[in-house]
Amino acid sequence: MVRDNGILTYADFMFGLPEESNEEMKQTVELAKKLNLDYAWFAPFLTIPETEFYRNGLDTKKIRFDYWQRYVENVPEPIQQYWWPDFNYENLTEFLGYVFRSFYLRPKHI
Repeated sequence: MVRDNGILTYADFMFGLPEESNEEMKQTVELAKKLNLDYAWFAPFLTIPETEFYRNGLDTKKIRFDYWQRYVENVPEPIQQYWWPDFNYENLTEFLGYVFRSFYLRPKHI
């Protein structure tokens, strides 16, 4: 119905959530393709301050220190790790590159 009325479709997808497996991340990519969206954005899961995920990460020591508080106290110092600690930054970045290529360079989309 949306396409029939000339409306473009868009969705956001997050990867690297706590407890998320590689297989689940791949299933998310396949879902994005299956939805046949015009546009999609793929990003790492961010641990935002004062959320349940962030508090849990601090409580369980998955997040070693309150880096958001440190950032607020010293803004010029960039946040070095904003993704969930169970994921390797290089692997997650490489996976996101694959996701963008896989979504936007598929023949059906081009």
